[in-house]
Amino acid sequence: MKASERAPARADIHVLRARLVLKQERHQDALAAYRAALAAPERRVAEAENEAAALVRHFRLPSQPARGTQDQIYNRVSLGLVALYMNRLQQTPGIKGNLKVQVQVDASGRATGVTVLYDSLNEAVITGHAHFAFMDAQYPPGPDTPVFQYVFRPPK
Repeated sequence: MKASERAPARADIHVLRARLVLKQERHQDALAAYRAALAAPERRVAEAENEAAALVRHFRLPSQPARGTQDQIYNRVSLGLVALYMNRLQQTPGIKGNLKVQVQVDASGRATGVTVLYDSLNEAVITGHAHFAFMDAQYPPGPDTPVFQYVFRPPK
């Protein structure tokens, strides 16, 4: 972690960190590190793109990020979460609960952070999907920096 903070432009360090946290089964941290590696201009790692794509498939992220109004983004991400939940329900019958996240958006319409406020589902794949889907979304630009809250309640 400290090495990637000291040399944020070195892709190889980000990939090394991603692989390390992936071994610890911290998939969400690994994808964030791979994305940092793909954005870094120095010492690119050829395998990083394929390894990141595998994690994108793991979280079942959409090929195109959600965009539009707050409601349009919420609806699109919710569809993905419901599909993922239904898939996870087949693998782990009886899972239930809610997930509440808060998204901070800058004036340009880019998310600057996604915080989990409440998670009684305890499903890392669903939480990771919500994190990255909301983080990747393109929100409407505006003069202020809004904060949105989203609640995912699985279908009955």
